[in-house]
Amino acid sequence: MDDRSLTRRAFLSSALSAASAALLPGCLGLESEPTPAPAPWPPLRFAHVGGFLLTGKEGRHDGRPLRRTISRALAALERMESILGLDFVLLSGDLIANLDASDARVFLEVRKAAGRPWLVVPGAAEAAGRPGCLAKKEFLALCEGMGPEAGRGWWARKVGRRAQVVGLDTTVEGRARGRVSAEQLSFLRSFIDDHPDELVVVLAHHPPVAAPDANLPAPWRRAHGIENLAEVQFTLEAGENVKLVFSGNCLLNHVHSLSGLHVVTTPSTCLFPAAFREVVIKGRRVDLTYHSLLDREDEARLRADLAASDLARAYNAEVPQALAATLLGGPADRTTRLTLR
Repeated sequence: MDDRSLTRRAFLSSALSAASAALLPGCLGLESEPTPAPAPWPPLRFAHVGGFLLTGKEGRHDGRPLRRTISRALAALERMESILGLDFVLLSGDLIANLDASDARVFLEVRKAAGRPWLVVPGAAEAAGRPGCLAKKEFLALCEGMGPEAGRGWWARKVGRRAQVVGLDTTVEGRARGRVSAEQLSFLRSFIDDHPDELVVVLAHHPPVAAPDANLPAPWRRAHGIENLAEVQFTLEAGENVKLVFSGNCLLNHVHSLSGLHVVTTPSTCLFPAAFREVVIKGRRVDLTYHSLLDREDEARLRADLAASDLARAYNAEVPQALAATLLGGPADRTTRLTLR
């Protein structure tokens, strides 16, 4: 009798034993212990902003006119203040556009105007390394206590009973495309394993999970995505307690689900469609509410600015107006209800 036969027989014996153990209580008229239902998550209410792109100067940023960025950011903060019970604000980077170190007071004024705690990760704008602009290390120093510590852009913070936010630094200095370092991935895996009974919400700048239905051309996704996307996505999907991922960068409204993991992308407050999200978690239900900051005049102006931008021409040279529809998304990409896995 060869080894393969023994292995096969041992496997069948083990399988039959397991099946008998499962069936025996029913055969004897005994009731097996029911699997307990997972406990509902404690309530949580917060806001998510894809970016502010604040500027202390008049001018342009990546071919886009910059107007009213600070007033629109303050309008967003005032709207957030009107939401009762808001626990904190998540910001997916791109706080600054062309601020230099002396203009840091602009950031501090906006931060002071926010009556709620902020949790922040760096964005591509902070990592761009533009001459004369605030460097990423200076940005992280300004954000000390808002997630980043000791110059590090990735972190974890407890935000309520049985809830944690993990911030990932997906930026690479001097590049638009992102990457999650091996050190961060190791930390993320360990953190997920060490907190099996807590809800884990992930905050990032670049979307760390593929969004094939986001109506984004492949060249666009490559230019604005994460290099090691497959590895990052596998890690997030494997964590059963990772329920929600919030990101910015692409400046669009988009919500999609993959293997029970909900991925939410939110635009900035200053460029079309100029909005933020309110997020309410109650039990296993998540309600996303879209808060636009535009009246009709503002919307028409920002649509025109967007269509005239290099960004829109890079997206669709023949029909630059097409980018506005993609960034706005469909109704389910704005206000919708999700169920946690």
